[in-house]
Amino acid sequence: MKGCDWEFSRQIPAKTPAKKRRRDPGKRGPQYDSAVFGLADENELQCLLPGRREVILSRPSPSANDYPRRAASASRRLAAALVALAALPALFAAGEEPAKPAEPAKPGQSRKTETAFSFPCDKYMSGLKGPGNFGLFIPRGASAAFGGTYHLAEDVWLEGGTPVKCVADGVVAYSDFSQTWTDEKGRKHWNLGNVMVIEHKLDPPEGALEYVCSFYVHMGKDRKFKTGDQVARDEVIGSIGADKSEENGGYPAHIHFGMHKGRYVQIPPSWEQEVRKAAEVKGLPVSPGIRSQGEKPDPPPAPAAPEFLKGEVAAVELWQGTNAKVTFKNSEKYSIFSLLVGSSSPDYKSAPIMCWCCGYGDKATLAEWIKPSEWIKGHPLKPEEGKDAGNEKGGGKK
Repeated sequence: MKGCDWEFSRQIPAKTPAKKRRRDPGKRGPQYDSAVFGLADENELQCLLPGRREVILSRPSPSANDYPRRAASASRRLAAALVALAALPALFAAGEEPAKPAEPAKPGQSRKTETAFSFPCDKYMSGLKGPGNFGLFIPRGASAAFGGTYHLAEDVWLEGGTPVKCVADGVVAYSDFSQTWTDEKGRKHWNLGNVMVIEHKLDPPEGALEYVCSFYVHMGKDRKFKTGDQVARDEVIGSIGADKSEENGGYPAHIHFGMHKGRYVQIPPSWEQEVRKAAEVKGLPVSPGIRSQGEKPDPPPAPAAPEFLKGEVAAVELWQGTNAKVTFKNSEKYSIFSLLVGSSSPDYKSAPIMCWCCGYGDKATLAEWIKPSEWIKGHPLKPEEGKDAGNEKGGGKK
């Protein structure tokens, strides 16, 4: 999987004076000393954090009167790629806060769940072409876009049209098309093609791990389920997209299959770590007009640079669905960020997806993912069938 090319929009410099950027010789693309924040629309804040890859924020094309942009919007294929997060202070309706996601199981922890898993395709192990590329480190200089990062899933090289099956009983958390497109300057923006995310509850949990998500990328247009549908293990959910077709994002025929720890809606540990660091180094934008949860915000003020608050973070927690609320020690002010990101394609706007749904990442991000082939082999239908879990069909139904 080559990954996705995401765009920033309506960026403005942070209120601190600009200074010469230091370049890390080990990284490619635009370099930032710390977090950079910008104003998106009237009261929407956009946050860029260093080190994040393959996420986007969908915004309308700005007019000539919009706020000035940073040069990052012309950063080719976002070689070093940063995280684009949007604060959404317009979402203040009272609501029940979602439960915090389960902490991932510790390495080497015994597997006790009875939830059975199967491979998503027949001949899955053959399609890996050896040990597979999960966790493969991309050397700096080997890739303009992803040098210095790790591959977060397994690429399975099978023919277009090969059926793709759900790996375990679950609920579809995301199902849409992410379009690869070419801009007016002839630059190609690689995206995911047809993609699905399915959330699986482990019964019983494995230690602190209560859920995992399966991630299916470069599928064909025949996705058979929509967001919210329940799906059973071994049920066909679609197929691998045709070779180098629009439906699979323009890639050679294969499926990029990943498994991520925790629920679909979650605050990834590496994301939280970046937020905490940015708060202490640069500061975070204070969400304007917010009094308390459930209260309406003040009327939108005239466009202005956001207020920044620098200091130690007290907590980062899920708030109002798919947002993250960041509170500070020794202050009643806080910041609200969206955990969703969306497509930069001008032709097709896919539904926003959770920020952890990416193809490459740093070592901290890699720790949030699971090697799919090992997990599936270790979770067959019955314990006595474990010896058969390594065959071409995995530990699935006979």
